[in-house]
Amino acid sequence: MKITKVEAYLVRVKFFGPALPYAWRGGERTGAESLLIAISTDEGAEGWGETSPHLPAGPAKAFVESACASLIVGEDPLDLNRLTGKVLDLGSPKVAAGIEMALWDIAGKAWDLPLCRLLGGPLRETVPLTACMGIKEPEEAAEIAREYVAQGFRTVKTKGGRDIRQDLNIIRAIREAVGPEVQVRLDANQEYNPDQALRLMKELEPYDVQFFEQPCRKDLWKEMAELRLRTRVPVALDERADTPEELLRAIELGALDVAVVDFPPAGGILKVRGMAAMAEAAGIPLVMGSAHEMGVKTAAMLHVVASTPAFTYANDSTYYAQGNDVLTEPLRVVDGALEVPMRPGLGVEVDRKKVREYEVR
Repeated sequence: MKITKVEAYLVRVKFFGPALPYAWRGGERTGAESLLIAISTDEGAEGWGETSPHLPAGPAKAFVESACASLIVGEDPLDLNRLTGKVLDLGSPKVAAGIEMALWDIAGKAWDLPLCRLLGGPLRETVPLTACMGIKEPEEAAEIAREYVAQGFRTVKTKGGRDIRQDLNIIRAIREAVGPEVQVRLDANQEYNPDQALRLMKELEPYDVQFFEQPCRKDLWKEMAELRLRTRVPVALDERADTPEELLRAIELGALDVAVVDFPPAGGILKVRGMAAMAEAAGIPLVMGSAHEMGVKTAAMLHVVASTPAFTYANDSTYYAQGNDVLTEPLRVVDGALEVPMRPGLGVEVDRKKVREYEVR
């Protein structure tokens, strides 16, 4: 089997419901945007990958269909390690992650196995999701949290980082709305200095926050290790623990209680699996992060989380907030969780008509 064609599409769909708009300290989103990559073979197999855009539509498409395609067209798609490494050498882990995902999709179809079985077999049939919201006023955040819990979600996450007092009021309102049985998280996206973070974390202690994600600037590893010693609120790292090298450093410095990881910054599924082994050895639980992905990457997330022991917490997603998807049959969120699609490969089918409809040109 040989690769004959590589295609790229930048696509965008709108959010609806409580997630709209999805605001954080640096701005807001009104929808999801992804780079889809399709790889075709001479035997008629087709694999799809999804990753975060690294360039505008035109340059991204050209980079994938020219620079990357020149490295892998004519090659055996089952030679996954070597081909992903060639693309990683171009300096774009995000694109490498998308191409590797498409190769895994082809591999699963070639061997008639779902991805989770290629990765060692599923440990769970469904994957719990975190109900994520942007920064809202406390009363609105409480109402949204109640709505999510009524839908079956058992973990709620809010963005923060604009103001210490606002964050505290939001968390207090959410906790009072959902009661003690629901997990609550806060993500400041690096916006506080260590002194501000410490003051906020001290005040958060009565509200049983599952973790405070990226409270400070991402290079302040030692300061975040100090925060862990001075408060009872667990620290999660995202932006500074999203590659194997950075996660290892964070573990060595004792800078985190939880790691939030994702395929695009890490460079793909194999990189994340390596990080999971590292975290498991250190007793660090993992959460799969979200870049507002659609159904292809969401399916890949389900397979990896289901087959990897270190993912013990609910995983970030805004899939349930998207009005549309590029799949022929969108995944269904039931009681705050998604079932692992057990058809070969990623277990989902992409609708090319929808891809063209949502494509950004």
